[in-house]
Amino acid sequence: QLKHRWINRPLSRIISSQPPPWLLPDLDRWIGNRLYCFQESHNNQIASVAFVSSQLARPLYHQKHWFSNLNSALQMVGQTDIVVVTSPRTTTYRFIQACANEFNLRLSNTVICRTQKQWKKLITAEYSTDSNECIISPPQSLPNLTRNPPNCIKAKPERDRFLIGGAQQVYVIEGRIGSKTQRLLKRREAQTIWMPKLPDPNISRPPACHPPPSITDTPYLLPKWFNPNATLAHWTRAADGPWPLQSESDWYLQLVHGWSEADHSALATLQNIVSKEVIYGSGRTIREGHKVVCLTRVPISRWQELHIYRPHLRRWDFCPYGVVFSPTAISRITPTDVQYGDEDLWKRLRPSDRPYFQAIDCNIDWTIEQEQRVLGDIVLRSLQNDDLILFTQTAWEAEQLQIYSRWPIVPFDYLQRTDRIQT
Repeated sequence: QLKHRWINRPLSRIISSQPPPWLLPDLDRWIGNRLYCFQESHNNQIASVAFVSSQLARPLYHQKHWFSNLNSALQMVGQTDIVVVTSPRTTTYRFIQACANEFNLRLSNTVICRTQKQWKKLITAEYSTDSNECIISPPQSLPNLTRNPPNCIKAKPERDRFLIGGAQQVYVIEGRIGSKTQRLLKRREAQTIWMPKLPDPNISRPPACHPPPSITDTPYLLPKWFNPNATLAHWTRAADGPWPLQSESDWYLQLVHGWSEADHSALATLQNIVSKEVIYGSGRTIREGHKVVCLTRVPISRWQELHIYRPHLRRWDFCPYGVVFSPTAISRITPTDVQYGDEDLWKRLRPSDRPYFQAIDCNIDWTIEQEQRVLGDIVLRSLQNDDLILFTQTAWEAEQLQIYSRWPIVPFDYLQRTDRIQT
């Protein structure tokens, strides 16, 4: 074991039993005795800061207060020589990485190795030109338990203990009462800055797709082909992530800046369809990642009884936002029926048929969706003005979105109550 000893590495990269100068010297009481690999610096007065937070609630576009706090903290640190200490898989990491250039941050990217094999591989590999990069070995011994009880040490992953115990200054974006983050912060002796308290999130309850519909008696002019008991439709879901063709970094920047474009609710998804005149395919829940657009033959009149939240997918099914296709439109997009089956069916399918496969789930009967799929995107630009009907949760939303749409837009409950439309 090395103690107060330097081992020279090529190009002034060194290994030390002491943390680099931008980290607190007593870091071992948080993560145990370790070795640190970093580039030697002639400046031993480097200031550092970390941004920490309790678990971030979903969907992200609803956490405006959280991102406002992060924005304020980043502005305080940006344009300075302070090193921002980061570590992968911590709550703030991905947003700090996305905002580094925007806020002119000086990052210290840190990798905490879990195995000796990983440690040896990283310290012998060609390293980054980032002068503040740091690689930390697995523990050489257990943390000093006389100063840090075992239950506190085990309360959070080592990457979180590293941020809280290593940075000279910590900005707390959110530390909920009774959380593991708050308990660790209480043991921190160096400077801690708490951002304004956030509203208490209710993580246990999923965000409702819509409240009870408001019935409207406003007459809407609909195409003659519409029949609520015989439809092919696509419902739009909230997208708790970037749009298709949008990078994660771009979306994270929108969230941090609080821009309205960061809203990816089900209504915003429908607005995006109206604007682009394209329904983009997605492969997130499709085996082998085939990008498809999913449609359903379930009549609109039955959607409300099938409106259900899927916790394992963090999504609502049969949402009150979407698109109904006319027979003419269906003939042009040529959807294909989904084949429901087991692993044996999957193995028998030709590669060209696999995008249309849905596994039989012992817990969920997916056949109730009566699904059809279109491979790739559905381009709507060539369709006529009466080939589609778009629907929204409320009459107000329909009226606002109609300004930008060449297709009729009506409230969802109006479609449900319509047995036959004569125009």
